[in-house]
Amino acid sequence: MVRYDKNDAILANIATAFEKRLRAPLDVTLAIDPSLGKATGKWEGGVASASSYDQLYDVLGRLLRDPALPAGTYTSVKEFCTIYFASHFNNYMDMAPMDELCEYIVDLAFWGMSAINIWFDMHFFRNPEEGRVKIDRLREAFKFARKMGILTILTTLSNEAWNDSVPALRADWTPGHDGYVYPLNDHFHLEICPSKPGGMELIKQYRREMLEAIRDAAPDYVAIGGYDEGGCTCTACAPWGGNGHLRTVRELIPLYKEFFPNVRFILSAWQFGTYNQKTIEFDLLAEALKTDEAFRDVDYVISEPQYARYAYRPDVDMGRPLLTFPEISMYKMKPWGGYGANPLPRMLDNLWQTYGGDKRLAGCVPYSEGLYEDLNKVILLRQYRDGQPAAKTIREYLAYETGLTGELLEKTAKAVEAMEETHERVFDRAAHTAIIVNPERVEEIEAAMSEADAAMSAAARKNPRWRILLLRARVDGALKRAGFVRNAEVLSIYNELAVLCHLLEANGQSQRPDLDGDDTEGIYFIKPNQETGMDATPEEGRAKLKK
Repeated sequence: MVRYDKNDAILANIATAFEKRLRAPLDVTLAIDPSLGKATGKWEGGVASASSYDQLYDVLGRLLRDPALPAGTYTSVKEFCTIYFASHFNNYMDMAPMDELCEYIVDLAFWGMSAINIWFDMHFFRNPEEGRVKIDRLREAFKFARKMGILTILTTLSNEAWNDSVPALRADWTPGHDGYVYPLNDHFHLEICPSKPGGMELIKQYRREMLEAIRDAAPDYVAIGGYDEGGCTCTACAPWGGNGHLRTVRELIPLYKEFFPNVRFILSAWQFGTYNQKTIEFDLLAEALKTDEAFRDVDYVISEPQYARYAYRPDVDMGRPLLTFPEISMYKMKPWGGYGANPLPRMLDNLWQTYGGDKRLAGCVPYSEGLYEDLNKVILLRQYRDGQPAAKTIREYLAYETGLTGELLEKTAKAVEAMEETHERVFDRAAHTAIIVNPERVEEIEAAMSEADAAMSAAARKNPRWRILLLRARVDGALKRAGFVRNAEVLSIYNELAVLCHLLEANGQSQRPDLDGDDTEGIYFIKPNQETGMDATPEEGRAKLKK
């Protein structure tokens, strides 16, 4: 039996979710106890208590995975473990039924997730009404998370715009001037320059329209990014991250607080110094955070590292705790969700060992596009909660999700770890080929995973988290047998993955398996890009991209 304060609606919802996931009866009382201190939970005398709801999830998750959990106090290594649900590319986060997605949010909370982070990507639409389906999904996810005691983060870009933005006010994205040596990555050429007369007013007008559409689903935090897809390289805005971007954020913070009076802020330094090769953007941000009262409600700064792809300035004191932004979705694989699970334990351990000891580091914001990197999310959550090595998490994950024990559990865990060796591949959609760069252990992995599958209960075999691991082993084996060309066996597995991840109807190609080879309308099919010109309309962009 699960007991709790009946006057606490959130505790009641957590209790229901906990009972639903229990494998055997367990007597436990749930309690919120602020005296325990920040990021601390406790299990003693049949009472699971914590200083906050997210920390209570952490204690209860331990109990779910180990009903014989020893009495003790559990303090998280890092305080703020959020997952960025990149729900704007026709991926699992976008296409899964909302009831399934909500269950997934709670599952991750029991592994240690304290907040969900969602971006409504304005550029796909001309106005909020045109984007109503995605806005309603965001609202539903935020409302659900709130009633479950899970924090919410609305991600935004400082100068993003609707799809029909005013051409004369659009931002510059070109290099070759004002210190910029590279064009801005994934810039849609729809964004607005705040330095042009009327530009700042238009940015605020667009943002007000978007916020009005989600007024009833107030986030706990707003995260504001500068680059990818935002930014402006014009003389008046450069260097964007320490100039035009900060001026825009100053104007936007009061607007956010008008809609959500209690909201707090997270600023992202992602890709600072990437396009102008001048990491002074970090210094300018740090100075503003220290001296400008406009930024008093900023609680965290997101900074690299991912995997040493972008600049990172650990020598710059932001005066705020830092959050990392690990890449777990797109690493060395295309389509990145097209082969099932993509475990990266060695890479994630290396990142943690290198940066986890930094006292300024308060948490992480892994970029997630789907179910296929579920294990990577769990590895990160246990690192940031426990400092736990990936190898231990993999065994804990497999035991809980599949019921495997003993030698077979160990053998299966080693096979899952070995998938990182066979991860990288060269994909050619037109030729229907996916060449695995290091295929030597493919047969060994497939045999071990098949042996484990045969030993499981029927229910365990159907578990999507197991299935997506097993299908990775099977598709790799099938690819190698076919000379890395898609054949009937490979296509059959691709189709099962697409069904499992709700991607059959998705028009995005970022993670959908190679079902048909048609990439004429991929994830950026409405994006006016470098080839189509800054002022291209969506229709012109489509026509030119198809050519």
